[in-house]
Amino acid sequence: MTPLTHQERLGLLVVAAIFLAAIAAHLFVPSPTAWTALPADSGLDEVRAQTADETEAARRRAVPLAPGERIDLNLADATELARLPGIGPVLAERVVAWREGRGGVFTPEELLEVSGIGPAKYAALEDRVMVDGATAPRRAPPASLASGAGSAAIDVNRASPEELTRLPGVGPVLAERIVASREADGPFGSPEELSRVSGIGSATVARIAPHAAFGRP
Repeated sequence: MTPLTHQERLGLLVVAAIFLAAIAAHLFVPSPTAWTALPADSGLDEVRAQTADETEAARRRAVPLAPGERIDLNLADATELARLPGIGPVLAERVVAWREGRGGVFTPEELLEVSGIGPAKYAALEDRVMVDGATAPRRAPPASLASGAGSAAIDVNRASPEELTRLPGVGPVLAERIVASREADGPFGSPEELSRVSGIGSATVARIAPHAAFGRP
C-alpha cells in the first residue's frame, strides 16, 4: 500500500475536522424548534414594571406638600397619604384599610380611630387633610338629628341598615356590620357596646350616642 502523501494526510484531517464540527453543532446548538419553544417573556417585563411602579411610588411619597395643599382622606391612595407628616407607607396602608372597612371618612377627626394615630400625630396633620374637598363632614346628619328635635332617636336594636345610616358617622358598610353584630352577639345595651363593631371607635361612638336608643327587640 502506497503511503499517503503529506497533502493527502492534511486533506483527511480537514475532512475529519469538518465532520467533528458538524457533530458538535448538532449536539450543542438548539434546533430552531427549541428556540421557538422558549417563552418570549421570561418574567423580566413584569419585574421591570413592578420596579418602575415602586420607583414611581417612592418618588411621589418624597414630594413634599406644597403650602396650603391638603390630602383628601376619601380619595387619596396609600402613596398620597404617606406624604402627610408622620404618616409612612405602613400607616398609610392602615388608613386605607380602615377607610374601606367603614365605608368612608366623614370628618378628619375620625383619623384618631386608626391605630398609630394619636392626638399629637393628628395635631401635626389636621391642617393638611380634608374630606371630599372640604374640611366639613362629608355627609352631615339629618337636620332633625343635628338639632335633636323633631325626630325620635334611632333604635340601634330595631333599625334597618338604611335607618342606621342616618346616624352620624355610619355609612352603609358600618350599618350592615351593626346589624350583623346585633344578630350574632345580641342587642346592644349602650352606645359603648357599639365599639365591638369593627370600624367603630370612640370618636364615632361619641357622635352616635346623642341620637341613638337601645331598646330590646
